[in-house]
Parts: sequence; structure tokens; C-alpha cells
Amino acid sequence: MPVNVKLQRELSQVPVTALEFSHPSSGKQLVLAGQDNEIEVFDTEARQSFCKFRIFDEQIVHGLSILPAEGDSPGKLLIWGAKLIAIVSTDGLDTGRVPSVVATATAPDWIYYGAFSPYDRSRACLVTAHNEAVLIRHEEKEGRIILEEVIAPARPGLYSATLTWLAADCVLVAAGTVFGEILVWKAWAGAGAGRESPHELLYVLTGHEGSIFGVDISPFYTIIGGRQVRFLATSSDDRTIRIWDISEQTDAIEQTNTHFSKARETGFGSDEAHPTHGSRPPVAMAMGHLSRIWGVKFPAATEPGILGTKNTLDIYSFGEDATTQCWKMEFHAKNVTEIQADKGILTGSLTLKGVFPLHEGKHLWSRAVSSSGNKQLIVTGGADSRISLIEAHTTESEAMSSQNSASPTTPSVLITVDIPKPSDKTPQQPKKKRQEVIGQYDFISKEKLVAATSYGRLLLGTTREANLDWKEIHVEEALLQDVERTYVLKQAAHGIAVLGATSGSVLIYHLATDRLFRVASLPGKIVGITCLSTNIQREASGAKSLDILVHLFGTSNPTWLTLCATTGELLNQIEVSGLNPKFVTASAAIIGQFLVIGSRHGWMSVLAPVENGYQSVCDIATRSTDAICSIVALPGFQDSQNHISFLTTGRDGKFRIYEIVHSESLTSLELLHESSPPFGPMIEGAWFTDDPKPELILYGFRSKCFVVWNETRREERASVDCGGAHRSFSFLPGRSDRDPFFFTFTKTSTLYLYYQRRPLYAALKIGIHGREVRAMTSAHGLTITGAEDTTIRIWERPEYGTDGAKQMKCLALIKAHMAGIQKLAWSPSNSATDSGQVDGYLFSSAGSTEFFVWRIRSLRGGYSQLGVTCEGIFDETDIDKDLRIMDFSVQPRRDGSIIITMAFSNSFLSTYLFDRLDGFKVLAKGAYTGACLTQIQPLTSLEGLVEASENDIAVLTASTDGHIATWKIRHVEDQHTKQWVLNNVTKVHQNSIKCLALVPASAGQFYVVTGGDDNSLGLSLLSRDIYQAVFRHVCRRAHAAAINGMAVERVGESLVVFTASNDQRLKAWTMSKDGRICLQADMYSGVADPGDIEILPGRNLTIALGGVGLELWKTSLPG
Repeated sequence: MPVNVKLQRELSQVPVTALEFSHPSSGKQLVLAGQDNEIEVFDTEARQSFCKFRIFDEQIVHGLSILPAEGDSPGKLLIWGAKLIAIVSTDGLDTGRVPSVVATATAPDWIYYGAFSPYDRSRACLVTAHNEAVLIRHEEKEGRIILEEVIAPARPGLYSATLTWLAADCVLVAAGTVFGEILVWKAWAGAGAGRESPHELLYVLTGHEGSIFGVDISPFYTIIGGRQVRFLATSSDDRTIRIWDISEQTDAIEQTNTHFSKARETGFGSDEAHPTHGSRPPVAMAMGHLSRIWGVKFPAATEPGILGTKNTLDIYSFGEDATTQCWKMEFHAKNVTEIQADKGILTGSLTLKGVFPLHEGKHLWSRAVSSSGNKQLIVTGGADSRISLIEAHTTESEAMSSQNSASPTTPSVLITVDIPKPSDKTPQQPKKKRQEVIGQYDFISKEKLVAATSYGRLLLGTTREANLDWKEIHVEEALLQDVERTYVLKQAAHGIAVLGATSGSVLIYHLATDRLFRVASLPGKIVGITCLSTNIQREASGAKSLDILVHLFGTSNPTWLTLCATTGELLNQIEVSGLNPKFVTASAAIIGQFLVIGSRHGWMSVLAPVENGYQSVCDIATRSTDAICSIVALPGFQDSQNHISFLTTGRDGKFRIYEIVHSESLTSLELLHESSPPFGPMIEGAWFTDDPKPELILYGFRSKCFVVWNETRREERASVDCGGAHRSFSFLPGRSDRDPFFFTFTKTSTLYLYYQRRPLYAALKIGIHGREVRAMTSAHGLTITGAEDTTIRIWERPEYGTDGAKQMKCLALIKAHMAGIQKLAWSPSNSATDSGQVDGYLFSSAGSTEFFVWRIRSLRGGYSQLGVTCEGIFDETDIDKDLRIMDFSVQPRRDGSIIITMAFSNSFLSTYLFDRLDGFKVLAKGAYTGACLTQIQPLTSLEGLVEASENDIAVLTASTDGHIATWKIRHVEDQHTKQWVLNNVTKVHQNSIKCLALVPASAGQFYVVTGGDDNSLGLSLLSRDIYQAVFRHVCRRAHAAAINGMAVERVGESLVVFTASNDQRLKAWTMSKDGRICLQADMYSGVADPGDIEILPGRNLTIALGGVGLELWKTSLPG
């Protein structure tokens, strides 16, 4: 029965190549994003997709330019990709209406930029790759685009270009050349304009030492002195940003194209001895980013702007390092007199204000900026397919909001907090030489902050957004010295603060009664207090009592104090014993029935309740020797008292999740998860949001910044420059990472208060890998991808979101490799069950002989992510570390060990026995002719290698010489390691075999399907008895480029083969047992440079295609 195969793309995560803002009359603010040949529309407020529609058949969208609606005329969108042009009506986009393409045309050259004329809605201008201005006219009634004129003063090769309309018949063009020059010129439309030439060359700007990748023309700005200036911003692969004054001077000399045609140097930089005619020095220059700078943008403005009293301007740059950087350009005031006289050269400076690392991997390919008053919205699109939205405010508005007050429009504000003067009721203090400073402080509720000063005063601060009002708390004379000697101040419960003094006194401040009193006097110096009953949001818990641990200098045993939650009075006091004498407590928490304590040196102790106290039941040395900063229970962590999970954060830059396994005879800790977020190494704490699906939020320090990081979404929520980790601070978040939060910190003996109303950045669309996906596998409904960015990601099967668009959700991210991922494979664990829980081993290989074994498990409780731990690292010393493990196969054994066969890039193959306790043991080795082995598959069970049996054992390999080879085992006397020897070699392809699939056939035979670098698809039939090819068939020119990925599904007596190639075609083939190969489907794919294909089972088979991006294709085949 013939097999018919149909393919339909259902999800696309490819690089974002074009972005533009739209402001419809409904008041919504939309973002239009070009990905592959489609445009997707997002609402910036709702953070959701409205609609998606296709523009071109098989051409990527490279740029967008919008013409707003005016009166009865709807808005229009100009779209270009390569040489193709399209115009679309924007009417109804804010309601989700999918527009139709109004008109299309083809330009004479590759298009770099385009813009509608604000003077004539039917006209637009394009700039092409050879410095040509192409004027076009859109005839709406006829539905066509007419190319009118092509104007060029010279035709150098460009890497970037932009334009702005100056008049109904005049366009200003700025073009960056391959050799580092910037051409600024005018194009005049219409031959009858009365001018001798249709173009006028204004400037040839030199100085960059690399090709020009970004250019942007500003609107007119009025600077101090009343002069109007227009700027040009440029960026290059020399990592510099330069600002040029391109205002036309009254004494400017008109130039012609002959000036550009004169002989001169073509290298980068400039020859100062022979300056280019029309050149001028930049106004300002700065070096930024870690690599090439792809683009630069001025704040968006539709009308001439005034720079204000500060004479500053914000500029944004976008780099290959996947960061957005904000720069403050400040003009030097010493030139104001000359500026007023309209002479002299304007000078200034560029200062870096902020860096936004919101994307993975490399490349920000697209960007757009929108202005609304002092607020700037910046949207960026990267190679990781993520679309990020940044809210920024101008330098002027930030300066206004930093004067100890906050504008309600600013998303965040940082103020300094002054110490209030003593009140008349404060006891007279002796004169002190040192300055009074705030030493210890903490929030005791959402609005109250308690602080102790070095003079023994206790202050209560009330926060009103970014304002802090102080009130002095009455301190009895007997407690003055204790307050002055306060070493620790913590929130014990909602509205209750506990103070620990070096004198050994424990004090309680009770907000409801406004009382400070002593509850205990301990025999020693208090060096720490851990509050076991508090939550990070400082909210009331409803408990009748509260518990704190007090840590004394010189002893490892803390004192447990139980206080009344209503009055703060002491109810009980016990000493926690049984800890190692060298144990220095850094954190503690009650997890279920257990008390878990973390030390300053990475040790952890679990204590169980006994009569009149706790005793240690489990002590472990964790994988770190750094301090364990916090211990947090997982949400819904108790499915039974025998399995309880909790999370720890540390100063080694990692967080870990453990499970307490408890029985009557034994209590143990098992590591379930270990991961490093992209900040640190000081991860000070964590909490889970109060959402239906809780999200993990981490906070800590990266260099000089305090960072709040959403680990579940892989998004940075805040970054505050506070000077670094070694300082006092207090953090008060909300229930969700989108809620307002407070952060107070001490810097140079000054207290600062940071208030953030809302996140400064968000994702309109989540991303995937930042580099090419090279390997894929699947298990338990999960898709696992490995990429050149050295990371492995585990994805949940995409589901439709609230906006109707399919969403990818990352359940785990693994980053341990130092080279790009080559191959992934999955094997179920012996302890895996059919309960729907994930439990298995993931194997990954890469360059530099990197090979890791990972244990992947579902976490118990309400946190829906996966637990990942490293169970093994390949470290054989006899192998050259420069080799790449090209491919491998895994065969699990009943005892839990795994047989792994690896193919190396030096034509060697080796088989190992892996056990999580004993590591890797060599079983067999072999060597090929010298060609690199690219694929390996076992033809039989390799169990005989372990059991020393004489059973038939064989493997199949493919190599770069186009051959497939079968191997058998030879037993060598007096050697523990067996040898792989060649059994048979068959020529299939003209050169390298890049992918291979092995499918059992009837009558003890195998189908071998191969894809090659020769663009061919091969089918061979191997006999099982002698492992030789019975026949082979090759389909030449199956693709127009190399076949990089392949997946095979057996349907009845036929094979259905899916192939992906560098020609960006996804094809489906059927192969019959008589060797016939038939093409069933041929679809364009937006994934460039594909690396692998994986079949995902389901109601219908789904094809996952990975490369520069990721696509899911639904097939007509049953799952």
C-alpha cells in the first residue's frame, strides 16, 4: 500500500531579523517582528501575540518601515527581504486581523533600508547594497509598486545604510562601506527639479578601522545656544561607536561624485596627511561591547527635540555579544559661545550608562526604538529567536527622579537615605569622634524598616514607594549599650525584629506595641541569627510561635529560642547539640520535621526532633567548599514524610536541590539537581513565586551589581549597581517577580534605598539556543537539544498559550561543556516507572574528548522543572584531548551499568563499560584507515564484551571517505582489552557520510539509510550472517547541498525518511524493500545550517528540525 506523507509547519523559533513599533489609533503599542518569511504582531502591554502572517514564499524578512495612519488613510507597512519588496496595510492589526499583501515588487539590488515619504503617502525610498537610492511609488488602486528612479553618486559596496526624508523631493542618505568609510549624500527626485545633478555628496567620513555595520540619522536637536544640529551615529567591527555632526554649514562647498572617485587609500582608518575631502572628526567616540557592533540607534522622535539643560542625549548600541548598551552623549559646554556664532566644531563625550544582557549566545540582528515623553522602549531580536522589551528613561528624567523623590512614571529609582537628627527625648549621648552611621537593618513588613545606628539609636523607617520617613524608637537607658553593640538585626516574624549584640543580649522590637525589650542573655558574642519562621515577603504567617537560632562565637552549637508570635516574649530556650565542633553555621531552615543547617565551608547537617531538642541524623560534604547561603523548601515539597525536597544556594555560583530520604533505620540526602545561573558567584537567596505554577527566583551579586534572576524563565528581572557583595543589605520582594520590590544596601557608610515598581525588561517571545543546534534526542514527551553555544536544553512539548501561539518551555538547562555539542543520546534508568515521571540518563559528547553522563529526573512537589545531576565524566588519560567524539551508541544493562561505544575524529573507535560508582572501563578498541569516523551504530547486543562470551558481536560505522564499514570483535590473548577489526567495507557516497540510520529488516537483515556531503541519499541492505551489503541504491542530487540530518520511521513494509540540508529544504521520502526511493514532500524551511532531525511521537508524528533555530513540523503519519 503506498504511503502518502504531508508536512505542515506548526512552530518556528528562528532568528528575529526585523523589528518595528506601531501605534494604532486604539492606543495600543504594537511590535512587529520579522522571523523567516513571516511577521508576528505583539502587544507590548499584554506581552502576547496578536497574529502571524506570511509575506514572502521563501525569503527572509530583512527590514520593516511603517507609515502611521492619517485621517481616513490607513497605515502602511513597507517590508523588504533581499531584493523583494512588499507593502501591507496595518489596518486592524491591533485586533488580530491578518492583512493581505497589498503589493509586491523586485528591486534592482539587495535592499538595506527603506522608508515612506511623510510628504506623499504613495512614495517611498530604498537604499541598496551599492549606494543607490531607489524611489518607488505605491499605486493603491491598482495594487502595484512602480520603481521610478535609481540615483547614486558612486557605487561602492555597502554593509549598512539608512535614510530620512528632508522634503517631498529630497532624501538624506548615510551609507557605511566595506572599507570603513561613511558616505552622506542627498538624492533629489524628479529630473525637472532644476538641478544639474540628482545627487549631492555632503561628507565622506573616515576614521573607523573596520567595516561599517550600523548607521542611524538623528532628527534635528536644539542644543544650548539655540543651534539646530543633526547627528549621525555609526558602529563598526572595530568595536567603536562614533557620533558625527552632519548638519549642513552655511559655508559648505557642494561636492560631486568626482570627489569620491579620486584616488585614495582603500584600507581602514584615515591618512591624516591626506584627509578625504568633506571629512570631519567625530563629535564623540567610545569603545564598547566584546565584539562587533551590529547597530546603533538614537531615541526615536518624530519632531525636532531639545536636549535640555544637561545637554545630553541617550544612544543605544547592539552587538554581536548579544547585549544592548545604553550610552550618554554629553556635549562640552565650553563651545557654547562658538556654537552661538555658528562656527567651530562641536565636541562631546560618550559614557556607558548600562548594559542589558537579555539574549543567549551571539548576535542581536534587529532592533527598534520608540519614544513616549521621557520613556524609551527598546525592542531587540536575536539569533536565539527571543524578542526582548526594555523600558528606559532619558538622562534628564533620571536626574529629576533621583533627588530623593520618584516620578510615578519611572519604573525604578535609587535614593540616598539620611540619618535623622536625634529628637529631644533621646538621652544625651557623649561626644563621639566617629560619625554616626546605620549599621544593621532589615524590613519587618512591606512598609517598615528597622535600623540600628552606631550611636545606639534604633530607627523605624516607613517606605512610601521611593521615600523613607524615619521615626526614632524609644530605647531604655539599660538597653542603649546593647543597641550600640548590635551585630545582627533580622526580621523574626511579621512586625517583629530580633537584635543580637556582641554582649550576648537578644533584643526584640515589637511593632504593634512599639516596645524594645531583652528576651535572653547568652554567654558569648552573638555573630549570627537565623530566623526559622519568617518568609522573604515579610508577611504574617498566622503561626502562634516563632523560632530563631542564635549563633555564638567559638561554638558550633546554636541556641534555639521560641518566642510568642503575638507579644515576642520568650517561651522556650534550648541548645542544639551534635554538630561537628568545626561546623560554622551560615544558614538554616525547618524542612518538614527536620532542621537543616548549612555551614560556611559547604557542609550540611540534617537534624531530627528528639525529646527536648534536635539531634544530627545525617552529615554530608556537598560538592562545594563555599558557604551555603540559604535553604528553602520546595513548594508542595511533601508527598510523604519519607521524601522531602529543599533547595540551597551558595557562594560557588550554584544552587542545588536535595531530597531527604527517611526511614526508621536510616536518613540520607540525595542530590537531585545542580545548576549555575548566569550570574554570581554569590547567590545569596531564593524564593518561589506564589503563582499557580511556582517559579524559582534567585538573587545575589554579579561583580558590582545586585541581580534578581528568574531561573524558571531564564530572565533577569533587576540589576542594581551597589558596589558588590561585601556589604550589608536587605531585600524585600513581592509574591511575584513582576511585583514591586525594595532593596536597601550600604555603600561607603551611606544607606541607599532602591525601589522598582515593575521589571525594566520583559520577553515578548522566549528564545532558544543562541547558536546552531547540532544534536537532538527525545524521551517522555520531552525534546532535548544541544548546540554550538555549549548548552543542552530540555524542552516540554510545546503547548498553545493564552494568545493562541505555541510556546516552548525550557524545563532544564545544562552548561558544563566547553565545546559545541556533537551528539546526544537517552537511556532510561533501571529505577524508572510508568507513572509518567521522567527518570533516565542523558549522554552528551563534544570536542576536546568531552563526554558527560547526566541523570534527569522529575522533581517531587509543586515545582515542575527537572532535576539534573552529573553522574560521570569521561577522563581516559591515553586519548588525545584535542579529539572530538563524533558519535556514540549506548546499551543499558540489567545491573544499571551501560555499554558505550564511541567514534573519535582520529578514526579510532572504543567501547567502554560505564558504572556511576566505578566510572569508565575500557572493553574494546579499534582503528580505521585514517578517515574520520562520523557515525556508529551497534549491529548486535554488546553484552558479550562484558561477559567474555563468544557470541557474535558487531558494530557499523560511517566515515568521511564515503564508506560504511562493519566491525567484529577479535579476542587477543594476554590482553584484557579486546580489539575491533574490520569485517567489510562498502562504498556508498563520493565523500563524507554526515548522517546514518539503522533499521531492522525482515529475514535477519538491516536497512542502512545514509545522507552525504555529496547531496545524495543512500539505501543499503546488510545481511546479518556476514554483515555485508546485499544491495545499495543511491539517489543522486537528493538535495542541492549536503544532507546534514535524517530521521527514519518504518510504516508497514516501507521506510519513511525525513532529510534536512543546507539548501533549507525539508524533504520526506519513501523507500521500499526493492530499493525504490520516492520523494513524497518538499518543503521550504526557515532553519539555516540544519544539524539534526528528531521524530517526536504523538497522535501524529512530529518532526523536530534544529539548526540556526528550531522548527516543529506535523506529519500526516500516525504516531
